[in-house]
Amino acid sequence: MEQRRKEAQEEKEKEEKKKLEREKKEEERKLRQEQILHQETEQRLKDLEKRREDLVRQKAEAEEKKLRDREIAREKMEKDREFKLKEAEFKKIQDEKKHAKEAASFDDEMSQVQAFLKT
Repeated sequence: MEQRRKEAQEEKEKEEKKKLEREKKEEERKLRQEQILHQETEQRLKDLEKRREDLVRQKAEAEEKKLRDREIAREKMEKDREFKLKEAEFKKIQDEKKHAKEAASFDDEMSQVQAFLKT
């Protein structure tokens, strides 16, 4: 009888020990899952921060490019304006030369006509 009670007690202790072991393993499993979740969350945060930094950098680069493009366009417009002014000045000089040549030719003809008329 004593032997049975002792065996029953040992069996009960074994069952209790198995139960505690299962609970311990379950707690360890939950802890590992929490750690994994925590690591994944930290990694997502790092990824999001890197993405945010990339977006900020891209925005800054886009702004710089926009400013450079505006400056280039302004410089091009200035050069075009200067070219048109020089072109107009050149045309004016060419016209003046043409008129001077025509006037000289006319004067020459007039001189010849006057010389002819004098004879």
